[in-house]
Order: sequence, then structure tokens, then C-alpha cells
Amino acid sequence: MNNSRLVFFLFALLGTNVSFGQCEVLVWEDNFNDETLDLNNWEYELGNGCPNLCGWGNSELQDYTNSPDNVNVQNGTLRITARQDQGQTPEFTSGRLRTKGLAAFRSGRIEARIKMPVGQGLWPAFWMLPEDYSYGRWPLSGEIDITEVLGQTAGETHGTIHYGAKWPMNQWQGNSLNFGGTALHDEFHVYSVEWKQDTIRWFIDEQLYSIKVDNNLGTFPWRFDKEFHIILNVAIGGNWPGYPDNSTVFPQQMLVDYVRVYQHPENAIISGPKSAFKGKDITYDVSNLENSSFTWNVENGEIVSENGASCVVRFNESGNQNVSVSIDNGICASSISRTINVGDDCSVNVANFENRFGAHWTWFTGNYGDVPTPTPNAINSSSTASSWNLEGNNDDRITYGLDVIQDANLFSSQELVLGMKVYSNAPENTPLEIRLQNENMAGTGVFTGTHSNYLGTTGPQYTWSWVYFDLAGLANASLNSSINQMMLRVLASPMLPYTVVIDDISIFDIACTPLGNQVASAEGLALKEMSAFVKDGVVYLSAPLGRSIDVYDLSGRMVKQILLENKQAEIHDLKPGHYILKSDHITLKAQRVCVY
Repeated sequence: MNNSRLVFFLFALLGTNVSFGQCEVLVWEDNFNDETLDLNNWEYELGNGCPNLCGWGNSELQDYTNSPDNVNVQNGTLRITARQDQGQTPEFTSGRLRTKGLAAFRSGRIEARIKMPVGQGLWPAFWMLPEDYSYGRWPLSGEIDITEVLGQTAGETHGTIHYGAKWPMNQWQGNSLNFGGTALHDEFHVYSVEWKQDTIRWFIDEQLYSIKVDNNLGTFPWRFDKEFHIILNVAIGGNWPGYPDNSTVFPQQMLVDYVRVYQHPENAIISGPKSAFKGKDITYDVSNLENSSFTWNVENGEIVSENGASCVVRFNESGNQNVSVSIDNGICASSISRTINVGDDCSVNVANFENRFGAHWTWFTGNYGDVPTPTPNAINSSSTASSWNLEGNNDDRITYGLDVIQDANLFSSQELVLGMKVYSNAPENTPLEIRLQNENMAGTGVFTGTHSNYLGTTGPQYTWSWVYFDLAGLANASLNSSINQMMLRVLASPMLPYTVVIDDISIFDIACTPLGNQVASAEGLALKEMSAFVKDGVVYLSAPLGRSIDVYDLSGRMVKQILLENKQAEIHDLKPGHYILKSDHITLKAQRVCVY
């Protein structure tokens, strides 16, 4: 019988007292009882990581293979074997398995019973990576190392999380427990984590030795609220363990008795934006616990729709509001909640650098860091802002990870507008650009993975002022629901090493900005004789014979002047954006058009 399968245990509820252990449900396991590896549970990762990540990012020596010499199942045990074959290419081989695309989890107790290899330069691990990298490439979406062991100190287990900004500015935290000698090689031990909303706890043989919570990350966001898959591997060499020497005996094996995942309603995790706009639809979802029912509730708001573990809500009040869900797995019921920063009718703040809600820097050129607010004024009297000292290169940029934008098309249609407070030594009207991007596609590139880009200009030198960003281009509307990065650039010419200080990155309703005021004044005027529509980027005009039509962008600059002949005209070559059409003729007022 195949015991490597998805399993569910339901228990009859007897009486009113139910222990924590009884509430847990075993949702996935592999006991390795077949004669071969169950490929419904695991896939092989092969090679040396090249061309994209040679040496697997750690200068490792091994090639991973699917050969039985490196990965096989015998007598109810998975055996991952690290080998050295001198004179062969590759010289070092090993095995690496993962559950990606087959089984991924958010929350729960994830455990394995393992006997470790021993020897200088060996690096066995039982760990987890994000299934979809929703917040961006490593380490932006996190990494959970349930255990790592260095072969030369095979009596010590290390439990770690990775997070933060792009390499080499990545962050990590961890703790270790040392049994001494080769204790982890001499016999099997059970390695596990218990993972819930804002906490991960590490155990060996049920002995707790590490706890990490969201507040441990300082100003970096806690990104451990999405699905992760499981990895088992034995690396050979690398930056951390060093490399095999004459004392290292090959082959060496990592023996795995079982891998199991348990879930509990109390440990479920709600995922979704930590900042929300009042009156806008926002989607939240919770760990999709098997065989469970879900009942959603929103504080000072309404449930727009719900579908089991997913819910669309609309907040009716600003301030800190709670989204909660009650989960019942037939044995126990628990209620999980999450506090959301809800903006008012006008705006929502996503980063104020005293308490970042929905944005944090992930990469930059030059120097960047939080500073006391320079020259406070009525626009900005906060205590802290973020200062960016540019290098003066054409590709100077800073990127922010976002978890607040669920529909970027609301920005390209300019129903919503991005804005921030800016203080700079750059000359007034120096252009700034924002690009909304999918970081997984963009990486550290300037233009790739872009949904849309927006332009604003700085205010007077050495003075705080609001900068609002108007649509400048729509690159790929299909990325509207996968935006997780905002890139900021200075478009000065020539490029100079300016200093730009930023505060209160915010999202506004268009009516709450000067851009919106201009639009409102234009749209509020009677349209008695002029009509306009847009098709395929061309504006088609109709108006009385001989009328002169002025075309303005939303910054107030006239970009074209059109003389209508035969009462009609076409306006070509307008960049994507919003424009105001005006005439000073008494009966010919104004109209707003949007060009894509």
C-alpha cells in the first residue's frame, strides 16, 4: 500500500475539553515506505545552479542528480548521498528534493525525523522556500531553515529565517543548539518548526530552542504569510561550511525516516495588505486548512464576497481596523484576526518611516537610510524621514516592496494617485519617475516588468512639498494584479549626485490632489459645442469651424494647439496620460480625455 499520500484524520469530539494535540490535523506526510521515491510528493532539482545561480548562490561544489547513487529509498528511509568521484566530471554529486508545485503550506507544524551526515564541508538541510515569491525574489519573500547542520560540527543544529532586501543587503536571524560531538550523526532526531501568524518556533526532539516574531525584524516587514514548499538536500562545500579536506570521508548519507505537516485552526495565517483604502475592495485570504469551514468578519466594514478561505472586504471607517476569520476543522474552532491600517476618504499612508505599513526599501544605488527630518515645516513636521544620496548615474534608483496594490489599473486610470513628501537640493521642477513593477520580472532592471510609469516634479529647493505623480505610460496592463514593487528615479539632465529626502509615501483619491482639482474644474464646465473621444491612442475632436483647441497635461503645460478644420481634427503622438482640452471661446469650455 502506498503510504506516501495526503492524509486527513478526523476525530469524534467527546466532551468539552479538547487538547491542543487533538486539534492538530495531519495534512501531508511521506513515510518513504515504497521501493522508490514518490514523485507525486517530490521533484528533483538538478545541476549546479548554472547559468542563473552557479554554485547555488553559495559557491557549492556539487551537482545534484536524480541517480539512485545520490537519491534512493530503502527499508522505509529516504537516503540522500553525497559522493566524491575523483577524476570524474562532476567530481562531487548529491541530491536535492522539493515539494514545489506538489505541496505547499502556510502555517502549521512541519517536522522530519533525520539522521545527519558527518564531515568537513558537508551541509545537510531541511528547509522551506516561497511557492510563488509574491513579495519578490530571494530574500524578499522569505526563507525558513528548519535545520541546517555543518558536517564538521555534527552536534549542532541551526534554525534561521532570511528576509529583508536584495543581496548583498539581505538580512537573517537564527539560533543554534549544540549537543556536542557528532550527536546529530549518531542517531535520528526530530526537527520541526511551529509557524503561525507572526511567530515561528524551532524545536529538536520537542525541545524549543528558538523563537522569532515579527517585531524582531525591526523596520523590515514580516513576509512569512504566504505558501512555502519543503526542501531536503545535502550540499558539499560553500561559503558557510567551507570545503571538504583530507579528513572528509565519502560517501556520506542524510537519512530521512519521515516528513509530516500538521495544521491547527489556531495557527492559521491571514494574508493581504496591511494598509487599505477606505471604501475600496480589498482581498484577504487565510491558510486553506483541509476539511474546515471559514466564517469572515470585518470591523467597521462589510463583507463584499467570500469563498471559503478567501474574502473581499470593504472598510467603512478609517484607523486601525480588524479583519478576522473563524475556522472550524470539525474538532476545534479558533478565530484569527489581523489589524489593518485603513486610510480615510482621501488617502492611505503606506510608509511614514516611523511605522511602515505597506512599503519598505528593497534595493538602491548610492546611500540610503532614515534620518531626522531636515528643516521641518507645515508640510512635514514628523521626526523621521528617509534620505537618499544618489550616485549621479543614469540608472540611479531606489525600489520599495509593496503589499498594498492589488489592482494597478486603478493607478493607470488615475482613480488613485501616488504621492510623497519630498525635500531635496535638486533644482525646483526636477522630474521624478515612479514605475509600478513586478519585482520577479524586473529584478534590479530599470524598465523590465513594468505595468505603468508616472511623473512628478520636485518643489522648491530645501523645502518640504508634496509631489504627485501623473500617468506617463502604460507598459503592460496585464500585470495589474501582480505588482509588488515601486521604483523611484530622478530624471535630471545632466545627472548629478543630488540628495532626495522622502516621507509619507501615500495613495490618494484623484480628487484629493492638485491633479484632481484641475480635472474637476475642467470636467465641471459645460460642454456645449465640443466633443472628444479616444481610440487607439488618437484623440478625435468635433467643434465649431475655426476653433483653436489647446491641449494641456495635468501639470498645466500646453503640449499642443489644434485648429479645427471642417469642424473635426485628430490629435496624434500624445504620450499616454490625462489631458485637458480647452478653448477660450465663450461656449466652448473644457473636456478631459485619457490617452493610453
